[in-house]
Amino acid sequence: MRQLLISALVALAACTGSKGPQGPQGNPGPKGDPGPKGDPGTTGSQGPQGPAGSPYNVYDSTGRTLGTLLGLAPQLGVGTMTVTWLGGGAFGGAAANFIYSARMSDGLPVYPVVSRLLFATADCSGQAYVDVNENYYPSNMYVTDVAFNGTGSPYYSVTTATSMATPASQQVNGACGSFVGAGTRQVAAATNLGTLPGTFFSVPFSIH
Repeated sequence: MRQLLISALVALAACTGSKGPQGPQGNPGPKGDPGPKGDPGTTGSQGPQGPAGSPYNVYDSTGRTLGTLLGLAPQLGVGTMTVTWLGGGAFGGAAANFIYSARMSDGLPVYPVVSRLLFATADCSGQAYVDVNENYYPSNMYVTDVAFNGTGSPYYSVTTATSMATPASQQVNGACGSFVGAGTRQVAAATNLGTLPGTFFSVPFSIH
């Protein structure tokens, strides 16, 4: 019996080898699900104050304040400078934040923007529009369909809202004619505000 037990232990020792080397690393597992959304961060501090606006105003020859100076620029082909300012509505009225430019030599306005007016009717009646596919007219600029020439010019305000229309006629320099173009256009409504004298501003201008 003792001999059998010894034989069994010897056989077991013969079958048990040394520990083998570590196997290679397995492939990565699948990506886990996203975690829950984190809490909102704290509100940042207030940014620095922006630069001050223009310190200069534009005045006409009578000393009337026209508005805040925006800039000066040469006008090609005329040999004169233009002055641009941010001022009251209707060329000096109560409303604010309207943009104007005029020649410094004679006060002739170069704004409002001269544009053709479009109409859905065939005879230039009803609501007038400007074509925002051709130009964008912000609501703080007037437009007119008549070039300034020293006589009265109608002027219009333009809305910021746009719509689609199929023009049938157009008005240029006060004359109605068939619409030049085809199809629908993106337009903004223009409202007649009256008539401006062709040479409205009294020169010389002063800036200080």
